[in-house]
Amino acid sequence: MEHQKVARVPHRRWRRWAGVLATTGTLALVGAACAPAPAAVSAQSCGMDATSNAILSYVNQSRAAAGLPGLAGNGQLTCLAQSWSQYLASTGGFSERNLAATLASPGFRGYHTLGENILRGPYTMSAADMHVAWMNSPPHRANILSPAYSSVGIGVAYANGSVYATEDFGG
Repeated sequence: MEHQKVARVPHRRWRRWAGVLATTGTLALVGAACAPAPAAVSAQSCGMDATSNAILSYVNQSRAAAGLPGLAGNGQLTCLAQSWSQYLASTGGFSERNLAATLASPGFRGYHTLGENILRGPYTMSAADMHVAWMNSPPHRANILSPAYSSVGIGVAYANGSVYATEDFGG
């Protein structure tokens, strides 16, 4: 059975979550340690690819269904998400970024809160599959539907038969 992994970092909290979400929909939560960032966090701006844009569309559909405003795609958060997905893909790892350090960095001082969802799954996962996996996990769903966030960046990377995806939320 193929497994996909998802993780959520609650905004501005020290508690960290990682999970394994089986394709059957069962969820087991386990603790995860933060990994160091692959490079210094920057304030550059990146664009989302087709998969990331599709995930953003699903996120905003879910938010609308919950009576929440949509999230704006954000180039700075997209760079953050893309760099983390690429880092995870290059290392084969599955750990969360230290968002407290990111939030304290000069390039991110305009944010009062950040949140992150990560996912690792089979290469064949579609944008819809990734969104459904996150929405079927209560902590990840909470990030997607949090009224604390107004923008999001999404990054996707592929390596060794797996897809690595990151959603970085900002408010």
